[in-house]
Amino acid sequence: MKLGIDLGTTRTIVAAVDRGHTPIVRFDDDADGIDAWPTLAATDGSSWVFGPEAARRLLDPGWQGVRGLKRLLGGPQAGPDRRVPAGDQPTVLALLTAYLRALRDALLHHSNLPREADDDRLDVMVAVPAAASCTWRFLTLQAFRDAGFHVQGMLNEPAAAAIEYADRHGRTLNSRREHVLVYDLGGGTFDATVVQLGGGQHRVLAHAGRNHLGGEDLDAALLALALDRAGLEWTSLSPATIVRLLEHCRQVKEGIHPSTRRVVVELGALLTSVERASAGIDEDHAVTLPLDRFHQRIAPLLAETFDTVTELIGEGSAGLEAHGIAGVYVVGGASSLPLVARQLRQHYGRRVHRSPYPAGAVAMGLALAHRGDIVVHDRVSRHLGVFREWSAGRQISFDPVIRPDMPTGGAPVIRRYRPVHTIGHFRFAECDRLAADGTPAGDLVPVGELRVPFSPAARTDPSRAGIAPMPEGGPLVEEQWTVDVDGTVTVRFTDLDSGWRVEHRIHA
Repeated sequence: MKLGIDLGTTRTIVAAVDRGHTPIVRFDDDADGIDAWPTLAATDGSSWVFGPEAARRLLDPGWQGVRGLKRLLGGPQAGPDRRVPAGDQPTVLALLTAYLRALRDALLHHSNLPREADDDRLDVMVAVPAAASCTWRFLTLQAFRDAGFHVQGMLNEPAAAAIEYADRHGRTLNSRREHVLVYDLGGGTFDATVVQLGGGQHRVLAHAGRNHLGGEDLDAALLALALDRAGLEWTSLSPATIVRLLEHCRQVKEGIHPSTRRVVVELGALLTSVERASAGIDEDHAVTLPLDRFHQRIAPLLAETFDTVTELIGEGSAGLEAHGIAGVYVVGGASSLPLVARQLRQHYGRRVHRSPYPAGAVAMGLALAHRGDIVVHDRVSRHLGVFREWSAGRQISFDPVIRPDMPTGGAPVIRRYRPVHTIGHFRFAECDRLAADGTPAGDLVPVGELRVPFSPAARTDPSRAGIAPMPEGGPLVEEQWTVDVDGTVTVRFTDLDSGWRVEHRIHA
C-alpha cells in the first residue's frame, strides 16, 4: 500500500493511493471514526500511549501529556540524544519512533485502509517544513524507517501541497500564470513557497518561513488571555495541567466559525483539586472572552506571516501579478481560523484558494507524488556551513558552503586545499540568514562536529590523534558537499594523493 503521511505538530494525516484517488484514511476510534491521528504522547511515569489513547489519558490523574512532538525535532537542542522531560525521559528519536510504530499498527489494524490480509508493507512519502534543518530531516527519516515504514522519499510540505493544488486547480494555470504561492500555516510552523507548476515538472522558486510560528502559538495566546482573566499564573500550574489546557484551547479555537462572537475556556474542570483550591475557583469555573480580544492578541502572529510573504513576493495583489502567480493556496490546520481567510482575502483578493481539506492537502500531495509522472525540483532553504580555523588556528570564521536557493539533488560543492593541521576539526551549523559580516544570524542550529585525520599517521596511530601542525608536503584534500533530493547534506573528504576518504551525513 502506498501512502502519503503528513506528520503534523497537532495531528498526523494519512492519505492513501487508491485507483487514482487519494482518500484520507479514517481510524477506528469511535462510532464515526476519525480522519486524523493526534500527534500526542502521554505517560504515567513508566509506560507510554499515543494518538487517541493519549488524548483520553490527558484527563486521568497521574498522566502527563507531551504535545508537539514535531517541534522537538527543531531548535538548537535538537538531536538524536535530546531527552523529553516527561516520564522516563526517552530520547526524542525513541519517542517519535514509538509514536510512529503505534501509528503503523493503527493503520494496519484499526483503520479503513484496504489491504491484503498477509501484506503489511507500507510504502510512504513523508514531508518536513521547508525550513527544517538537516537534523530535523534526519530524525524524521530515521524514525519512520525504525518504525517499520518503507520510506520512498521526502518532500518539503509546501511542495507537496502544490502537487495537490495542480491536481485540483489545474484550470487556474496558463502560460502567463503558472506559479502558485502556498500559504501553509500549520500547527507548529509557517511556510510560504512559490512553486512553478507544469507538465508534472514542479520547481520550487523561492521560500520563506518560520519554524516557530503556528497553531500552537494561537492556542497559547488564547490560554494566556483566559489565565489573565482568571488571575492565574502559568507558573502556578503543573506541566500536565498546562498540556490539558492547551489541548482544550486548541479545541475551542478550532470550534470558531464566522458567526462566533465569544469563546469559553473551561478552566476549573481541567485544574487539579489542589490548583483549584489555591486559585479559589470551583470545578465549574469558566472564562468567557470576546472573540475580538483573541483576534487582537494573535494579530501580531498573523501579521508576521503576511510580512514573510511580502519579503518573498512583494505587497498584496501587485506582488502576485509581478510574479505570475495564478493563486494563493491556503493549507495547514491553523489556516481554518476564519480570521486567517478574511485577512488573506484583504491582502490578495479573489486569487485566494482555500483547500477543501486544509489539514489534509500535504498528505494528499504526498500520495500523488507516488505517481511516476510527477517530479519536484526543490531548493535549499537555509545556510549550512562550517566554522574553520584560519591564521594557523588564531582565528575562527564561518564558511557558508551550502546557500539558500541551491537546488536539491544538484551538482556538489567542491573545495580543495592542503590542510595546515594533521586533524581537521569541523563544527557544522545551519542558520536562516547571514549578518552583513558573513557570520550566522537568526535561527542558528549546531548540526554536529567531525574530526578528520588528514595526516596518514593520525589515521593509523591513536597516539597521534591530537591536533598538530601538518608537516611540509601534506596531502591535497578535496571536500565534496552534496545536497540530496530529500534536503539532507553529505560531505565527503578525500585524500587525493592516496585515495583515502571518509563520508559524513550532517546532523546533530
